[in-house]
Amino acid sequence: LDKEPPNEILTPGRLHLLLTSCAGKGEPPDNARKFYDWVTADPSAKLSENVKFAVFGLGNQAAHPNNYNVVGKRLDARLGELGGHRVKELVLGDDGGCIEGDFDEWMDGISKEIVTAITANSPEYLDSISTSSNNEEESQPRAECPVVMAESTDKKRLIPKKYSTILLDSSRNGVVRRDLFHLTGSNRFYEEKTAKLKVIDNHLLTSDAGESSLHEIRVSLECDYNANGDKQDLSYATGDHLLVYPKNSEAIVNAYVDMLDVDPNAIVSENNNNDSYPHPTGITIVETLSHCIDLGALPSPGFSRMILGTKELDYVHEIAEPRRTVIDLCHQAGTQLSLEDLLYNAFPMKPRYYSIASSSITCPSEIHLVFRPIHYMTSKGYLREGVCTSYLCHKGVLQKGTHDVACLPAVVKPNPSFRL
Repeated sequence: LDKEPPNEILTPGRLHLLLTSCAGKGEPPDNARKFYDWVTADPSAKLSENVKFAVFGLGNQAAHPNNYNVVGKRLDARLGELGGHRVKELVLGDDGGCIEGDFDEWMDGISKEIVTAITANSPEYLDSISTSSNNEEESQPRAECPVVMAESTDKKRLIPKKYSTILLDSSRNGVVRRDLFHLTGSNRFYEEKTAKLKVIDNHLLTSDAGESSLHEIRVSLECDYNANGDKQDLSYATGDHLLVYPKNSEAIVNAYVDMLDVDPNAIVSENNNNDSYPHPTGITIVETLSHCIDLGALPSPGFSRMILGTKELDYVHEIAEPRRTVIDLCHQAGTQLSLEDLLYNAFPMKPRYYSIASSSITCPSEIHLVFRPIHYMTSKGYLREGVCTSYLCHKGVLQKGTHDVACLPAVVKPNPSFRL
């Protein structure tokens, strides 16, 4: 939204879906500020009746009751006042409840509006939807797969129904990279200025070393290389954050590898369509599962229904509250996913923000993080661990004579709103 003039964003004749969070004390996100100010405060702002819109707000009512979704509320009300056509009533997503269910409900309404609009002009479209739904009940097709990439006894792999088949290249002798710093340009995984920070200490802060005891990890800012391959040293100010890129545990990755019918060391070809494929190419399947997919995240409502093979699903009670993952649902339903079904539907791995605990005055060349490992049992009896806290707990300390082992992919993120 911040790359175009605000008055040119809403185009007549098109449907505009606006999803907005709320920052600080009821402020819009940074990339929407110019657009939000134009809509809410510019006296020259005006919309055509043919500008169609729908707004979904993202907030947390328990944490911010006084400013809960105020940006979404103001935006929705003002767009209507300016003459826009609201195709779906405002929905307020509550992260303190089940925001995925809120979003799924909103999208269901949007989808119905789109289908209604299309069938009004093209009745035969409704027949095509019905035919597609009937075909979905057929068994999933399988196709011949090169021997070096096949893990199934019949040397075939599942072919996705809704996605392009991911092209695979032969493996490179089973080598698995510890990080993805070699990826550059448009295929880069880490954001700019992300660096390999050497771990110089990692210890417990409490004498009673229980599973949930406080940990402190110290990293050096005298890093070797950043995501661009350039040598650089970093700095920070007190109050800044450290953005950490975690990876999934090997045990969880191996469980998903066992569920798939392709060689985990096969490489996702660089010849895949980069416009549609959501992850970096040129890396192996096991590297993709380790770094790029959040295997501990809940599947979306739509993905859950696909795995369970049902359209009726109480997402909050069946998925969200018991914190069930993709592999949980696959084991329950006996569903075997194709590689494409997993990589296109599972949530991508997101870096985690940690408040820096050290002072830039007393420790200018180091960053200290304090964290508590996350461990809990779900209502279904599954043990869960935090992806990033578990990753940090197992980070060793750099020893003399070692190289590229105890390093943390991370980047300093300024926090100008917090200054002493």
